[in-house]
Amino acid sequence: MRDIIAADNARDLQRVLSYYTADVVWTPPPPRPKMEGIAAIRSSYETMYATLEPTLTISIESTWATGDTARVTGRTGGKLHPKAGGEDTVVNDQFVAELRCEGGGWRVASMVWWPAVEPPPIIR
Repeated sequence: MRDIIAADNARDLQRVLSYYTADVVWTPPPPRPKMEGIAAIRSSYETMYATLEPTLTISIESTWATGDTARVTGRTGGKLHPKAGGEDTVVNDQFVAELRCEGGGWRVASMVWWPAVEPPPIIR
């Protein structure tokens, strides 16, 4: 997951795509639609890299693996700076990623993310 963020920050399309399975499924928060397959993911990255300069961070909260599958949860943060100028978009998301071991490496098979919420207040 850290490698994906590093590739995002470098706007390295080929590298970032190498971290996904061919049948990857993305479930972003509304209003963005669910995306299936590497071609859909490629299109999303091409649009992002053409219009935005990402400066992202990641923190891994948990990992779990068995055999050739794994689950990673965490948060992404940072900002997306519009190349044409204007206000940055602040990124503060939580995610769950399902990974599959393919060709000797771990690749994201599905990822769900949503805006992070701060921890709930303590109710007394």
